[in-house]
Amino acid sequence: EEAKKFCEQFRTEKECSNNNWCLYFNSVKRCIPQNPFYQKSDEVFSFQKTLREPAVEDVTSSYDDDMSTLSLQAKNTQCLDNTIRVTYITPRREESRHLTLGADNKLDIEQLMPDRDVCVEYRIKFEAKSLNGTIVWDEVFNSTLTVGMPRVEDDVLIFEVNEKVYKHCRNGVNLHLSCTSEDGTSETFEITGLTVERSKIGGMRCRAKTYKQEGFSDCFTDTGSPCNTINWALVIGPASAGLLLVLL
Repeated sequence: EEAKKFCEQFRTEKECSNNNWCLYFNSVKRCIPQNPFYQKSDEVFSFQKTLREPAVEDVTSSYDDDMSTLSLQAKNTQCLDNTIRVTYITPRREESRHLTLGADNKLDIEQLMPDRDVCVEYRIKFEAKSLNGTIVWDEVFNSTLTVGMPRVEDDVLIFEVNEKVYKHCRNGVNLHLSCTSEDGTSETFEITGLTVERSKIGGMRCRAKTYKQEGFSDCFTDTGSPCNTINWALVIGPASAGLLLVLL
């Protein structure tokens, strides 16, 4: 307000132009504050966001999986640049893309993701800047596809995808198994698809995952049961026999 009052005291273009703090706009016949508050462009003045503006702070994001939209929330969102930089990490792409935030600072990212039934591995980095060019937020989004405990059918362990949106995922999904045998020897396997022959991991304690960046599932055995579960078997015989405790 003080800068505005200072410049408005000059009534002619010459008086205004002689002052380094002000600019005269012929289209409106006014002397107004100089950059960083305003800038001259084709005789039309426009407000210019600059370093003097409030800082964008406390930027957080939320993802709507059903709508495939990413929303940004922040303090002073009016100073947030609506252009978001998108960089593909996996699969690697040399050039970045730039998308525009929509209403309510929402970004439709479905176009960035592979078809959900194909289920390829991907990692995408998003970056947001304030209007003065400072990066105020960055986050990496990746394909999230995990498996639960297997069920057994015809001596085959069958895994199901936990995430609802990837329930129909079959092609291109590999299982990564980390197993330990009874003598403590560790072994890893990569299995194409979501089924494993029981004989492959007979007598082992295993954990499974899909994409390499995901954490492993809970431990299971070749019977499909969780590790360390207790099965009670009643042994009929002499009174001294009692109950037999079997640890799997």
